[in-house]
Amino acid sequence: MHPMNGFRITLLVLLCLAIGLMFYVVACVIPAQQEAYQIYQTNRQIDQYNLLNEQHQARMKELAPENEADKVAAARQAAEKAQQERQQKITEAEEAGVLAAARRKQEAEMVQKADDELSAQTAIGLVTSYSKDWNSILFKPVTNSPITNGLIIAIRRDNNLVAEAEVDNIDTESGQVSAQLKPAEMGDTATMTPEVGDQVVVSPYESSRDLRALDNSNFGTGSIPVRSSADDGLETAIPVSDSDILPMP
Repeated sequence: MHPMNGFRITLLVLLCLAIGLMFYVVACVIPAQQEAYQIYQTNRQIDQYNLLNEQHQARMKELAPENEADKVAAARQAAEKAQQERQQKITEAEEAGVLAAARRKQEAEMVQKADDELSAQTAIGLVTSYSKDWNSILFKPVTNSPITNGLIIAIRRDNNLVAEAEVDNIDTESGQVSAQLKPAEMGDTATMTPEVGDQVVVSPYESSRDLRALDNSNFGTGSIPVRSSADDGLETAIPVSDSDILPMP
């Protein structure tokens, strides 16, 4: 056999071996290494997760209420109690706000009704004199309507309220009745001075004034506004003090 042919056959065999080796590496060795690397990465992530989970569980155990320091536990309990008390006050204030809104609406209706009654009532007397120094009036009855001490009367002029007064003396000889003028109540607009000839009627405003006093007695200083509801837009108030501030742990 010619030496050249033997050399070619040797090269061909070596080339086939090289190609086979490359195919083996690509088909078997590399996928096996990739799979082993993926397994390694997965195990590493699992180990890291387990470590972090153990650290988290240990931290949660340290923060558990049964493991709290006495001062921290006491502060936490005080804060929770203060929050509950404050929430209760807010709830009570919201309920009071709803009731106050209803009372204000009722008062407005009663005042309007009283205004209408003031115009419609028959006069029981006419003012005969007014004393600024004594802040009182004298009036002469013009009907047989009973008049007693303590009766609250309204002084009317042109169907408008001039002032209110309380009967304090009835002179049977002269037939004159004296009455002490009452100071203007909250919300009253009567600021005129009585004059001779003004009409006297039984005051129709007592019930609405009592309701207003009840409404305003629930409000004072040292309070915070709390919206009563999303519909009426009204606000009420609850008292606050330094003890209402939540303690920090």
